[in-house]
Amino acid sequence: MAAPFSPFQINWDILAAATLSTIGAIAFNVLAFNETLENDTRTFYATAGAVCGAATTALSFKVSKNEQRVAAKSIITDEILDYELKQTYLEIVQPEQYILPPRTAPEQPKLPVAGVKESPKLNLSNPPKCPRQDSEEIVKLWDFIAFNHPEILYLLKETILLIVGENGSGKTTFAGFIALLRKLFYGMDIVVCDPHAHDNPGKWGTGINIIGSGYDYKAIENKIRDEFNARKKVIENLKEECCIWDELTNYAKYFSKDIPEKFMGYIVGDTRKRKKYSILLSHGDTLKTLCGTEGDAQMFERSVVKVMRYAERIPGEDKVPSPDATIWGLFKNEKGKPLPTPMIIEDWMNAEYLQELFPKLTDKTSPQKSSTDPKSGEPRSEMFYRINLSKSSNNNLDDEENFEDENFNNSGGEEVETSPDEGENSPNLHRNLHHLESSLYGNSTDCTHPVSEGWNFPDAFENPTPETIAAVVRCKRCRWNKAKTIKAVWGISKSGSDPRYKAVSYWFNEICSQLNY
Repeated sequence: MAAPFSPFQINWDILAAATLSTIGAIAFNVLAFNETLENDTRTFYATAGAVCGAATTALSFKVSKNEQRVAAKSIITDEILDYELKQTYLEIVQPEQYILPPRTAPEQPKLPVAGVKESPKLNLSNPPKCPRQDSEEIVKLWDFIAFNHPEILYLLKETILLIVGENGSGKTTFAGFIALLRKLFYGMDIVVCDPHAHDNPGKWGTGINIIGSGYDYKAIENKIRDEFNARKKVIENLKEECCIWDELTNYAKYFSKDIPEKFMGYIVGDTRKRKKYSILLSHGDTLKTLCGTEGDAQMFERSVVKVMRYAERIPGEDKVPSPDATIWGLFKNEKGKPLPTPMIIEDWMNAEYLQELFPKLTDKTSPQKSSTDPKSGEPRSEMFYRINLSKSSNNNLDDEENFEDENFNNSGGEEVETSPDEGENSPNLHRNLHHLESSLYGNSTDCTHPVSEGWNFPDAFENPTPETIAAVVRCKRCRWNKAKTIKAVWGISKSGSDPRYKAVSYWFNEICSQLNY
């Protein structure tokens, strides 16, 4: 094992080399100036001189190498010299022996944060029991969420849920998903206050009471006043209600001056006792503009659970929601500050998928009169009552009298009250559709091409015509799924970013719901 580098080792080598060099010189001098020596003696002095010379040469080489090694080590450990300069020098000296270690980035110091604990991992080894036991499929969904996405169960009973994110981050989609889960598991009524609902028909699905569509901020203001004033009344047997407040940051621009304070008073008040659950949607944390007082703002911060959603940008394409999200407020540190809880929002977490799994979610038990069609201005739930099947452009229809909508009288076309047997699911309406379908497609049961040849795709944003409804009925009777039916009837492929698909998806759901398909 080689001795460590030291000046003592180098000095001893020099001393030995000098001694051997002197001995060799003496031996050669004896040979040169003493010619009377015997042959054996001369041979001895010649050999001694040669050995000393060779040893001196070897020691000189060793001393030279030791000097290089000492110099190389000092260069490697030097903190001032540039890395590239060190590498160049050592390659010239002896590259096979002196190699610099790879350059590494300096380790970033970890800044201590006082009082912050790591968020607990959500792992429900013993999940709570599903509140509904009357449906095996509902229990299966509950158990699936409990074991795979337990953070969702934490959010279902949060009184105030704030969803924040930029456009395209999926705030609306996630809010509708949480709201329908609340309806599915707890039987909550769902109300949506959305002044822009008319811009995207079908945005909230079906079976939901929408207030404020068509920029009707006055209707939303009246909703806030009613809820705020209702706190003073004693109401028994209250049913749980989930209210989604969309476009929240625009409210203050259009409301009366007293509304922001009343709104915050309603939101942060005793809503849990009154069984009111709010989902607030905002583009950013600008909610302080809605707070009437500083005390209300502080109370709001302590009460709210916030979900941060993000958008992913793809070159040349529209933004898409990121599956990554962060929940703030489920857990807090010793000082009461909210801790972040990461979560993954999967593609199936949307209202449309839940409605396909559980068609009863689209029941019209909730009021629908506030939901209006953007084209006609009529309540969407009444749209199909107003379809007059006798106005079909097809000339081969049966007697026109058979196709009159039973919801109109013969004197003025005004809508009249209908009994449960005469409404949207009445046999008469189905019979009229069957006649229209037969006149369009004949009595063939071939389901290879349920839509007739030469079919002209209707406008995605226009109310469905009788022919369009009959085409959907034809596809449904052939057991075609939703995406395939929409492609055949409207000519639009499934795409989450295509507003036309969202629009026709609403029409499809409405047709199937009205006709019990």
